[in-house]
Amino acid sequence: MTEPTAEKQARSEAEEKAQREAAEKARREAEEQTRREAAERARREAEEQARREAAERVRRDAEERARREAAERVRREAEETQIRAAEAQKIAEKARLSTEILGLTSKMNSLRGIFSNSKRKKLQVQINELREQLRKLG
Repeated sequence: MTEPTAEKQARSEAEEKAQREAAEKARREAEEQTRREAAERARREAEEQARREAAERVRRDAEERARREAAERVRREAEETQIRAAEAQKIAEKARLSTEILGLTSKMNSLRGIFSNSKRKKLQVQINELREQLRKLG
């Protein structure tokens, strides 16, 4: 009778050992699965963070580019306005000189009398000076 009991005990110990090994294997597999899931979750979070950072970098770059383009556009428009103002001033100055020349020419042509010759010469000198200024304006 001892043999069947020893056999039962050996079988029982073998079953317990098998159960412990199965439990240990299940625990290791569960730990490995948990580790893999944590690694996958960390990878996804890192990818998401990298994507957000890249999107933020693209947004900042676009804003900076837009600021630079706007500043360049404002600078160009200011230059163009300044050029147009200078051209308008030049045209106005030419018109003033031409009007003055016309007025002096008309005055010179209407001179009569004893001292008209000397007055004509003075007016002609003024007209020539004005014409030189007009020529320099281009």
